[in-house]
Amino acid sequence: TTLFRSEAMLAVLQETGEIQLFELQHVLEQFGKKVTRRAIENAITAHGSEFRAISKGRERFVLLRRGKGV
Repeated sequence: TTLFRSEAMLAVLQETGEIQLFELQHVLEQFGKKVTRRAIENAITAHGSEFRAISKGRERFVLLRRGKGV
């Protein structure tokens, strides 16, 4: 569910601050949740007050919004 994904994403980002989208996908799979890139993008959109995504060149990163979770 999106709630599980967003909670798991929040936990990861509280530790890392910033992570490449494909690495986040791998970490979430290690938590036992099969997720697609699209599902992560949807969670970012649905929980835009907590997360944001940026591109650096050809790579996509997920970050916590400033002041969240730390």
